[in-house]
Amino acid sequence: MDIPEAVRRDLEAIAELKRYYAWKSALLSPHLGRRVVEVGCGNGLMLEQLGDRELLAGAEPDGFLAGEAKRRLGGRAEVRQVDVMAPEFLSFAEARPDTVLFVNVLEMVPDDRAALRQARSILVPEGKVVVLASALPSLQGELDRSFGQRRYGRGEFHRLLESEGFRVSSLRYANLLGALGWWLDSKVMKRREMTAVDYRRRDRMVPFARLLDALTGPPIGRLLLGVGIKT
Repeated sequence: MDIPEAVRRDLEAIAELKRYYAWKSALLSPHLGRRVVEVGCGNGLMLEQLGDRELLAGAEPDGFLAGEAKRRLGGRAEVRQVDVMAPEFLSFAEARPDTVLFVNVLEMVPDDRAALRQARSILVPEGKVVVLASALPSLQGELDRSFGQRRYGRGEFHRLLESEGFRVSSLRYANLLGALGWWLDSKVMKRREMTAVDYRRRDRMVPFARLLDALTGPPIGRLLLGVGIKT
Protein backbone atom coordinates (compact mmCIF):
# COMPACT_ATOMS: atom_id res chain seq x y z
CA MET A 1 0.00 0.00 0.00
CA ASP A 2 1.52 3.32 -1.10
CA ILE A 3 1.41 6.08 1.52
CA PRO A 4 0.02 9.38 0.08
CA GLU A 5 2.44 12.25 0.54
CA ALA A 6 -0.26 14.19 2.40
CA VAL A 7 -0.48 11.36 4.93
CA ARG A 8 3.28 11.26 5.39
CA ARG A 9 3.36 15.01 6.10
CA ASP A 10 0.37 14.68 8.39
CA LEU A 11 2.08 11.96 10.42
CA GLU A 12 5.02 14.28 10.98
CA ALA A 13 2.72 17.11 12.07
CA ILE A 14 0.63 15.08 14.51
CA ALA A 15 3.61 14.65 16.81
CA GLU A 16 2.19 17.86 18.34
CA LEU A 17 -0.94 16.02 19.50
CA LYS A 18 0.28 14.96 22.96
CA ARG A 19 -3.11 15.21 24.70
CA TYR A 20 -4.94 13.67 21.76
CA TYR A 21 -2.73 10.59 21.66
CA ALA A 22 -3.11 10.17 25.42
CA TRP A 23 -6.89 10.27 24.88
CA LYS A 24 -6.69 7.69 22.12
CA SER A 25 -4.65 5.46 24.40
CA ALA A 26 -7.26 5.83 27.16
CA LEU A 27 -10.01 4.83 24.70
CA LEU A 28 -8.13 1.83 23.35
CA SER A 29 -6.29 0.40 26.36
CA PRO A 30 -9.30 -1.25 28.08
CA HIS A 31 -9.82 -3.36 24.95
CA LEU A 32 -6.21 -4.41 24.36
CA GLY A 33 -4.67 -7.68 25.46
CA ARG A 34 -1.10 -8.39 26.46
CA ARG A 35 0.24 -9.23 23.00
CA VAL A 36 -0.52 -6.44 20.53
CA VAL A 37 0.31 -5.97 16.85
CA GLU A 38 -0.49 -2.55 15.39
CA VAL A 39 -1.17 -2.43 11.66
CA GLY A 40 0.17 0.71 9.98
CA CYS A 41 1.99 1.91 13.06
CA GLY A 42 3.39 4.95 11.24
CA ASN A 43 6.12 6.67 13.22
CA GLY A 44 5.29 4.76 16.41
CA LEU A 45 3.34 7.44 18.28
CA MET A 46 0.52 5.09 19.25
CA LEU A 47 2.73 2.17 20.23
CA GLU A 48 4.67 4.57 22.42
CA GLN A 49 1.50 5.17 24.44
CA LEU A 50 0.72 1.52 25.16
CA GLY A 51 3.20 0.87 27.97
CA ASP A 52 4.68 -2.44 29.07
CA ARG A 53 3.15 -5.54 27.51
CA GLU A 54 4.33 -9.05 26.76
CA LEU A 55 4.45 -8.13 23.07
CA LEU A 56 4.34 -4.79 21.29
CA ALA A 57 4.85 -5.00 17.55
CA GLY A 58 4.11 -2.81 14.57
CA ALA A 59 3.70 -3.40 10.84
CA GLU A 60 4.45 -0.35 8.67
CA PRO A 61 4.81 -0.51 4.87
CA ASP A 62 6.58 2.83 4.45
CA GLY A 63 10.34 2.52 4.94
CA PHE A 64 10.87 6.05 6.24
CA LEU A 65 8.07 5.79 8.79
CA ALA A 66 9.15 2.31 9.89
CA GLY A 67 12.63 3.71 10.51
CA GLU A 68 11.17 6.59 12.53
CA ALA A 69 9.14 4.14 14.62
CA LYS A 70 12.19 2.01 15.33
CA ARG A 71 14.15 5.07 16.48
CA ARG A 72 11.27 6.29 18.62
CA LEU A 73 10.62 2.96 20.31
CA GLY A 74 14.09 1.50 20.58
CA GLY A 75 13.82 -2.01 21.96
CA ARG A 76 10.36 -1.51 23.46
CA ALA A 77 8.59 -2.78 20.35
CA GLU A 78 9.37 -4.83 17.27
CA VAL A 79 8.68 -2.86 14.09
CA ARG A 80 8.69 -4.58 10.70
CA GLN A 81 8.51 -2.88 7.32
CA VAL A 82 5.65 -4.89 5.88
CA ASP A 83 2.24 -4.23 4.36
CA VAL A 84 -0.79 -5.86 5.99
CA MET A 85 -1.65 -7.41 2.61
CA ALA A 86 1.77 -9.00 2.09
CA PRO A 87 2.22 -12.73 2.73
CA GLU A 88 5.07 -11.81 5.11
CA PHE A 89 2.55 -10.14 7.43
CA LEU A 90 1.22 -13.59 8.34
CA SER A 91 4.52 -14.38 10.09
CA PHE A 92 3.25 -12.28 13.01
CA ALA A 93 1.14 -15.33 13.87
CA GLU A 94 4.28 -16.94 15.28
CA ALA A 95 4.22 -14.33 18.09
CA ARG A 96 0.66 -15.43 19.01
CA PRO A 97 -0.90 -11.95 19.29
CA ASP A 98 -4.17 -11.65 21.18
CA THR A 99 -4.94 -8.20 19.72
CA VAL A 100 -4.55 -6.61 16.29
CA LEU A 101 -4.90 -2.85 16.38
CA PHE A 102 -5.84 -0.44 13.56
CA VAL A 103 -5.65 3.26 14.48
CA ASN A 104 -6.97 5.42 11.63
CA VAL A 105 -5.51 2.96 9.14
CA LEU A 106 -8.29 0.60 8.04
CA GLU A 107 -10.08 3.44 6.25
CA MET A 108 -6.98 3.99 4.09
CA VAL A 109 -6.42 0.37 3.07
CA PRO A 110 -7.77 -0.22 -0.46
CA ASP A 111 -9.37 -3.55 0.55
CA ASP A 112 -10.52 -3.25 4.15
CA ARG A 113 -12.18 -6.68 4.12
CA ALA A 114 -8.98 -8.39 3.04
CA ALA A 115 -7.03 -6.46 5.70
CA LEU A 116 -9.41 -7.72 8.40
CA ARG A 117 -9.00 -11.27 7.09
CA GLN A 118 -5.24 -10.91 7.35
CA ALA A 119 -5.60 -9.62 10.90
CA ARG A 120 -7.88 -12.52 11.81
CA SER A 121 -5.35 -14.99 10.41
CA ILE A 122 -2.62 -14.00 12.87
CA LEU A 123 -4.81 -13.88 15.99
CA VAL A 124 -5.00 -16.60 18.58
CA PRO A 125 -8.46 -18.15 19.17
CA GLU A 126 -10.80 -15.58 20.76
CA GLY A 127 -8.29 -12.85 19.88
CA LYS A 128 -9.55 -9.35 19.22
CA VAL A 129 -9.35 -6.81 16.46
CA VAL A 130 -9.58 -3.25 17.82
CA VAL A 131 -10.26 -0.55 15.25
CA LEU A 132 -10.37 3.23 15.62
CA ALA A 133 -11.61 4.56 12.30
CA SER A 134 -13.00 7.71 10.70
CA ALA A 135 -16.76 7.90 11.10
CA LEU A 136 -19.78 9.56 9.47
CA PRO A 137 -19.74 9.42 5.66
CA SER A 138 -21.56 12.77 5.71
CA LEU A 139 -18.29 14.37 6.84
CA GLN A 140 -16.45 13.21 3.70
CA GLY A 141 -14.59 16.20 2.29
CA GLU A 142 -11.34 17.54 0.90
CA LEU A 143 -9.15 16.31 3.78
CA ASP A 144 -10.50 12.78 3.32
CA ARG A 145 -9.81 12.89 -0.39
CA SER A 146 -6.31 14.23 0.21
CA PHE A 147 -5.58 11.43 2.69
CA GLY A 148 -7.24 8.81 0.49
CA GLN A 149 -9.57 7.61 3.22
CA ARG A 150 -13.17 6.46 3.51
CA ARG A 151 -15.52 7.11 6.45
CA TYR A 152 -17.76 4.47 8.04
CA GLY A 153 -21.31 4.50 9.30
CA ARG A 154 -22.00 2.57 12.48
CA GLY A 155 -24.23 -0.08 10.92
CA GLU A 156 -21.90 -0.47 7.95
CA PHE A 157 -18.94 -0.99 10.25
CA HIS A 158 -20.80 -3.55 12.37
CA ARG A 159 -21.60 -5.54 9.24
CA LEU A 160 -18.01 -5.27 8.02
CA LEU A 161 -16.58 -6.82 11.17
CA GLU A 162 -19.18 -9.59 11.25
CA SER A 163 -18.67 -10.42 7.57
CA GLU A 164 -14.97 -11.10 8.18
CA GLY A 165 -15.40 -13.50 11.09
CA PHE A 166 -15.61 -11.24 14.15
CA ARG A 167 -18.31 -11.05 16.81
CA VAL A 168 -18.78 -7.37 17.64
CA SER A 169 -18.37 -6.85 21.39
CA SER A 170 -18.20 -3.05 21.40
CA LEU A 171 -18.95 -0.29 18.90
CA ARG A 172 -19.15 3.38 19.88
CA TYR A 173 -18.55 6.87 18.59
CA ALA A 174 -15.85 9.16 19.96
CA ASN A 175 -14.90 12.83 19.61
CA LEU A 176 -18.12 14.75 19.07
CA LEU A 177 -16.28 18.08 19.08
CA GLY A 178 -13.86 16.73 16.47
CA ALA A 179 -16.78 16.01 14.12
CA LEU A 180 -17.60 19.72 14.10
CA GLY A 181 -13.96 20.64 13.52
CA TRP A 182 -13.63 18.18 10.65
CA TRP A 183 -16.82 19.49 9.04
CA LEU A 184 -15.47 23.04 9.18
CA ASP A 185 -11.98 22.16 7.92
CA SER A 186 -12.83 19.59 5.28
CA LYS A 187 -16.25 20.57 3.95
CA VAL A 188 -16.66 24.28 4.64
CA MET A 189 -13.08 25.57 4.30
CA LYS A 190 -12.17 22.71 1.91
CA ARG A 191 -8.69 22.34 3.38
CA ARG A 192 -6.46 19.59 2.01
CA GLU A 193 -3.75 19.59 4.67
CA MET A 194 -3.25 20.28 8.38
CA THR A 195 -0.10 21.82 9.84
CA ALA A 196 1.71 21.31 13.14
CA VAL A 197 0.39 24.73 14.23
CA ASP A 198 -3.18 23.61 13.48
CA TYR A 199 -2.66 20.46 15.53
CA ARG A 200 -1.21 22.34 18.50
CA ARG A 201 -4.32 24.52 18.58
CA ARG A 202 -6.62 21.51 18.42
CA ASP A 203 -4.64 19.64 21.04
CA ARG A 204 -5.44 22.40 23.51
CA MET A 205 -9.14 21.58 22.99
CA VAL A 206 -8.79 17.90 23.95
CA PRO A 207 -9.80 18.32 27.63
CA PHE A 208 -13.04 19.99 26.49
CA ALA A 209 -13.63 17.30 23.85
CA ARG A 210 -13.16 14.54 26.44
CA LEU A 211 -15.57 16.26 28.82
CA LEU A 212 -18.17 16.70 26.07
CA ASP A 213 -17.93 12.99 25.18
CA ALA A 214 -18.29 12.02 28.85
CA LEU A 215 -21.41 14.16 29.20
CA THR A 216 -23.10 13.16 25.92
CA GLY A 217 -22.24 9.53 25.24
CA PRO A 218 -21.55 10.75 22.51
CA PRO A 219 -24.43 10.16 20.04
CA ILE A 220 -22.10 10.76 17.07
CA GLY A 221 -18.42 11.53 16.66
CA ARG A 222 -15.53 11.94 14.27
CA LEU A 223 -14.34 8.42 15.15
CA LEU A 224 -15.76 4.93 15.53
CA LEU A 225 -14.19 2.53 18.05
CA GLY A 226 -15.00 -1.06 17.20
CA VAL A 227 -13.92 -4.26 18.92
CA GLY A 228 -14.44 -7.66 17.32
CA ILE A 229 -13.68 -11.09 18.77
CA LYS A 230 -12.43 -13.80 16.44
CA THR A 231 -15.04 -16.51 15.95
